[in-house]
Amino acid sequence: MRLLPRRNPRKFTKAESFCLFIEGVRALQLYDKEAYNPQPDKLVLDTNLDEAEAKFRKCVEEYPKDILPLYYYGIVLTLRGQVGEALQLQHELEANRPGARLASGGDEHDRLFLKAAAVFEKVSQQTGGDLLAYAEYNQALALARTAPIRSHGTVR
Repeated sequence: MRLLPRRNPRKFTKAESFCLFIEGVRALQLYDKEAYNPQPDKLVLDTNLDEAEAKFRKCVEEYPKDILPLYYYGIVLTLRGQVGEALQLQHELEANRPGARLASGGDEHDRLFLKAAAVFEKVSQQTGGDLLAYAEYNQALALARTAPIRSHGTVR
């Protein structure tokens, strides 16, 4: 496997990239602030997470050499998977069936976590230092949240 050249994660291709990145970070901050309310508003949470994802995705698509937006996009994908897991658990508890993996949700959560893990892998190939350690850590966390993947009777 050929590693991509290491880049400074604090450098942005253009000012527009930095602006999109900051808008995404701001939306994540608003999401986080709302999440810590005693009774968070689901619509506000969804709106802020949607906005953060849209800003980071646009930044990644238009400025693929910029590393921080890619890293934060992975964070958003992980958050989406965690939200889905929490809603699934809430549904299971309401149905009095804790632990039963719902056919309608588990695969989608795994898809989000696997996509996040792939994003963190890409970040780790392009950077070094602290961000490399954070990317590897978040990749491991995302993979740990997925269901075991079986191939020919063995767990990979």
